[in-house]
Amino acid sequence: MTPAEKKQRATDMMRGMDRKDWVAVGNIISDTFTFELATPMPFGNPILNREQFLENMRAELVGMFPNGFNWTYTDAICEGDQVSLQAVCNTVTDKGRPYTNRYHWYYRFKGDKIDLLRVYLDSLKAYQTCVVD
Repeated sequence: MTPAEKKQRATDMMRGMDRKDWVAVGNIISDTFTFELATPMPFGNPILNREQFLENMRAELVGMFPNGFNWTYTDAICEGDQVSLQAVCNTVTDKGRPYTNRYHWYYRFKGDKIDLLRVYLDSLKAYQTCVVD
């Protein structure tokens, strides 16, 4: 894959998650896929395998963000099998609270599939907005 194709594949994964298209997301990630939440959160497992990721994201994102994230993508860099993608979300949670946050995703490819996704975000803001009553 070219660097442009890898950047597009990374963006397509996020768009698939935003559309809740889990078949598309499943087709983009490898059988050995690992998800890592790099910023601390006071709940949940920070490292998930492929099956856990698809199950947890399907359950959590649909409930917490019924209207998706409404991403604005800002920067994408590709070097070798690595892609860095940044975006800002602007949405409303299931509790009716406005939620805006900056995200940075690190992807590592294995062939044409994403094998690792590491996520960085302001986890305190996410927790206070999405979890705390």
